[in-house]
Amino acid sequence: MRIFCMKPKRIALVLILCIGLFAACGQKKEETETVSEQPVVKEEITETEVTTEESTEEVISKGFIAVPVKDISEIKQMRSWLEYFYYNNLFDKNLNNETGEISEDAMMSFAASYIMQLEHQGLRFDPDTFRLYIPQKQLEEVVLRFFDKKITEHRSLSEHGILFEEEHYVIQADSREWPTRLDMLSVTEIAPKVYSSVLNGNNTEIGQIDHQIKAEFQWAEDHYVLKKYQMISDPAAFVSGNPLDLGNPEENERSGERSSQFSENEEEAEASETPEATPAESGQGETAPAQ
Repeated sequence: MRIFCMKPKRIALVLILCIGLFAACGQKKEETETVSEQPVVKEEITETEVTTEESTEEVISKGFIAVPVKDISEIKQMRSWLEYFYYNNLFDKNLNNETGEISEDAMMSFAASYIMQLEHQGLRFDPDTFRLYIPQKQLEEVVLRFFDKKITEHRSLSEHGILFEEEHYVIQADSREWPTRLDMLSVTEIAPKVYSSVLNGNNTEIGQIDHQIKAEFQWAEDHYVLKKYQMISDPAAFVSGNPLDLGNPEENERSGERSSQFSENEEEAEASETPEATPAESGQGETAPAQ
């Protein structure tokens, strides 16, 4: 029997080669695992980027520095437009004065009252009951124009005695006078074409401010759209300051203070009863002031 044995030096050399080989294999395995993990990490980063992505408008708004509006003619137009809401028979009844949220009922009530006051020409009017019949489409158009919203469901508004009958909103017309003057306290552009305004309700009978209005609205292509509206009656929450000097507007420019005008003379009463008197189409009549 022949016994093979290796010399000590040769054994040491083989061990060194084996250790080196194992180390190389381990390093290669480690690199392979690291490489294989990279796509997973990259995928996670991509997913995070997608979920946190913001629209261009949001990015611009966050980086926008609020600035006061100083153009007097622009401020006058804003006040004239805001008067439509302030001098409205029904609008302030359905508001959330804590958040400024405008409910759909408030929008519809505003539209009915607005049409009754300013766009009732040509509509069916019953002089015996003093009821005005507003076409559904016309009310839809006013809500869209002032709030940029579509009515989700047509219905009666029992709180204001407004009935929905045969595609018409039936409202009892009335007249009302406001012993208040609306003064613009401040107007600030808080985001591109988005404005925040504070107005004083100056009670001319007692000669002092008894409430304030906070409104947020946006310029949309060719008209304003109301986003939030609050009526503040607590003097402790009032914003202090002097009203903006806009000059003394002519009486005919302050359309908001005019009460509803329904003539009760016989000629108009007879005209309203004739079959030829058809409801005004959507969009007819006086519109919001052109900007």
